[in-house]
Amino acid sequence: MISEIDKLKHFHIENYSGTNFTDDLNDGEEFLYTTIRIKDDKEVTFLCKYVKNKHIEVCPNCIFNNYLCYGLLCNIVVLKVVKDEKMRNNK
Repeated sequence: MISEIDKLKHFHIENYSGTNFTDDLNDGEEFLYTTIRIKDDKEVTFLCKYVKNKHIEVCPNCIFNNYLCYGLLCNIVVLKVVKDEKMRNNK
C-alpha cells in the first residue's frame, strides 16, 4: 500500500532544469525535495511545504544553505527530513 507521503510530488536536485518547479505547486501544498549535502555528498530528502509569495528566511539562515539549493530556499518551509543516506553513485 502506498503511503500518503509517497503520493506527494517529488523533486530531485539532479533533475533541476533551471525552471522554477514551484510554479507547479499550490499554496500550502506539501512535497518532497531531494538534494545533496555539500560537506559529505549525502542524499537528503525533505518533506517541505510551499508558501506562495513569502520568503521564509534570509538566505544565510536557510536550512538549504548546507545543501545544493539552486535558490530553492524562497517560499519553502522544511517540515522534516524523511530520508538521509549515502548516495548510491558516490565516486
